[in-house]
Amino acid sequence: MILEKLEFCLRTHLGEIADAFKQPVDDKGLDLAVDFQGVKSVNVCGDPGALRQILVNLMSNAIKFTDAGEVVVAATLTGDLAAGYKLCCTVADTGRGMLEADRLQLFETLKRQDTSNDQQFGGAHFGLVIASQICGLMQGGIAIESELGRGSIFSFNVRLDAASEGIIEIPHVDLSQITVLIVDDDVENTQILRRELETWGAKVFAVADGLMALGFLEERCIAGESAVDIAFLCSQLKGMDSLKLGEIIRSDERYSNVKLLMMSVMSNRGDARNIAKVGFDAYFPKPATVLDIYQAISILIDAGAAKKQAEPLVTHHNMRDMGHFLSDALVEKNLYHILLVEDNVINQEVALGLIEEMGLTADVVMDGHEALASLVNPPNQRPYSLILMDCHMPVLDGYEATRKIRSGHSGEANKNIPIVAMTANAMRGDKAKCLDAGMSDYISKPVNPDELEKILCRWLKPEAEQPALIAQDSQVDPVWDKRSALRRLRGKDDRLLKIVGLFMADMPQQLTRLQLAIETENLAETRDIAHLIKGVAGNISGIGLSQAASEIQHACEEDAFDLVRTLGPSLAQEYSSLETRLKHYLDGPH
Repeated sequence: MILEKLEFCLRTHLGEIADAFKQPVDDKGLDLAVDFQGVKSVNVCGDPGALRQILVNLMSNAIKFTDAGEVVVAATLTGDLAAGYKLCCTVADTGRGMLEADRLQLFETLKRQDTSNDQQFGGAHFGLVIASQICGLMQGGIAIESELGRGSIFSFNVRLDAASEGIIEIPHVDLSQITVLIVDDDVENTQILRRELETWGAKVFAVADGLMALGFLEERCIAGESAVDIAFLCSQLKGMDSLKLGEIIRSDERYSNVKLLMMSVMSNRGDARNIAKVGFDAYFPKPATVLDIYQAISILIDAGAAKKQAEPLVTHHNMRDMGHFLSDALVEKNLYHILLVEDNVINQEVALGLIEEMGLTADVVMDGHEALASLVNPPNQRPYSLILMDCHMPVLDGYEATRKIRSGHSGEANKNIPIVAMTANAMRGDKAKCLDAGMSDYISKPVNPDELEKILCRWLKPEAEQPALIAQDSQVDPVWDKRSALRRLRGKDDRLLKIVGLFMADMPQQLTRLQLAIETENLAETRDIAHLIKGVAGNISGIGLSQAASEIQHACEEDAFDLVRTLGPSLAQEYSSLETRLKHYLDGPH
């Protein structure tokens, strides 16, 4: 195996790996705690794919051999730009554990890189050997602690080099002096964007199509006024399309200082390259988040190191690899104060660390009753601006606590306070429960720092109308939700192409194994393969196939093998439909 040497943001990479395990952990009813506070927000140089493989193997095994309790992943980074870095990670579980003799045997065979005991360790040993080999290649090692019935702790360390440049901070820019033109025929989107920009002091104009935009710019010049500083162009304009409009604006020297930002509902492979070639300065999805808008404008107006790093095009994705911040216009240390309602000590520490990194302060309580009391009598008489509410707690859970707050149990002043749910089941029905209880928004566990920052930006806005909690999109494709798959991969179409290709190569083999297991009435094998298919299909948002596999798994767990036989053809049909969609995607233009 030859290691790659790539520069990447370590903290973002670790967060993405942890995010991928939310569904498997949720499926088993486990808790997943993630603590990356010991990892500085720096760019490093190494093999991100190899690092992912180590963590995926360890986390997969921890989940596989844990039937109740939790899996805890922690990481620390030491070193500096001059000497390089050492990453130390632990994956701890409350699973079955091992006898001392088995632990020693496993450790010895790992040192020898021996896979002969794979059967003894339930098929997990091969992955551990691979992880151990990679650790060695990355100038590190792996260690095991375990006790039968008490769980296991796998720890590893690897060496990472310093990136050629340290992390670039997104600049703070005063937006009160800029003028903005929005070109979009979507009235609702225009109003939302306009309101956000005007909140920051920008002077905003809006038109519905390309011809109107050119006419507006021409009138500005005739009147002796300077052209606008920023122009937001929707990708789907009636009449003159946005690329043509961008070309015309770029060809006119009078508008040479106008920064062009493209907002696109859908994206395809190669879009960014074509948009940059026309002369656009930034490109991100529509609807854009408050954080995306503010950061993109700040980078373009400042035109400093952050702009240079993002060239040729500022996008949502390269902004993720820069340092994030909450603007002074939205968050002030002495203005905003958060109430964290969480009963797990580890989760408390992780959330508090993220909150403090963002320049905010918070108080912590253990359950809903304490939350109600704190709202009525806050420490130091300092009222709260927002509540981060765990959903599942003893004594009084987050749902009931929210209902009591909304009904006035904690005082009239707190009835409309923003309440952000923290739930491990955000993709499996808890969103509707959050809505019903009166919560304002939600974030899934383990908490992603970027997502938390976006949510705080969304709700910590003085004297501004707060958005309503948006339910799940009802227009989801029942076969393949491509938009969901791309969101899971941070919009990286090249990664989705790779994963879909791997899925298409592997799934026929799994379906053959499943058919054989059904024909031989091997209940356990059928259940395990169905579970595997459900998880893999879920990861690429193959909704129908994942659901069909889930039904077979559930039937196996109920010992209903007659039902399993009737469900087999349905699963095959779902795969056929999904295969057609995926082949069309792989063969399409990128």
